[in-house]
Amino acid sequence: MDGSRISKSAALFAMIFAAMPERAAAQYEEYDTMAPRIYALGQVAFIGDLHVQVEDGDEATDGMQVSGGGALGFELPVVELFSIGGEISALVWNNDDAADQEIGPNVLGELSVVPRFRIPWASSSRGGAHGAFTLGGVFGLTLNFPNEEWSDAVGALGGDLDIGVGAHAGGLVGAQFFFTHSFGVIVEGGYVHHFAWHRLSFPVIGERELALDFGQITIRAGLALAF
Repeated sequence: MDGSRISKSAALFAMIFAAMPERAAAQYEEYDTMAPRIYALGQVAFIGDLHVQVEDGDEATDGMQVSGGGALGFELPVVELFSIGGEISALVWNNDDAADQEIGPNVLGELSVVPRFRIPWASSSRGGAHGAFTLGGVFGLTLNFPNEEWSDAVGALGGDLDIGVGAHAGGLVGAQFFFTHSFGVIVEGGYVHHFAWHRLSFPVIGERELALDFGQITIRAGLALAF
């Protein structure tokens, strides 16, 4: 084999070996950005008004106290730019008048569908770091568990106050950063509105519907695991 053929063969092998890290990095990057993930978040909600109406009566409005809670969820990327997920969350809330009268807070329990549009990124040279910028929605079932003092007050009048059933919807902008392939943090912020309808039952006047709704700006942050 002459020197020309040897040099051509060497050049060919060099090109093959040079391309292999690039393909490996591309596969690694795709695996990171498409990895399913689970997360646990704390949330703080503020700035909003509570609207309350009994049946067809006048609507009353009151300011809201700062609310807090948490969420557990999962996210499954469907394509690079879109994912679908679900959450179970709780929010402890109260209005200003009730707090002034030293009446304790209520609790929202919510089950949500969470679609997200996402711009993912990954770095094969930084220990598997990856993440995404997201724009998502959150909507689903809401259950409002009234404070016992509200239930006791209705009970003192001979009535009964059921757990409120309703819905919620909102939008969130966020960012995800994974320091390694598996471990990371999530930060999100946006606006979520909550609705719930309670049934008031009295032996003389019968049943009445108690409707309430409020929306708040929400900030959420927590830890995530990718698989």
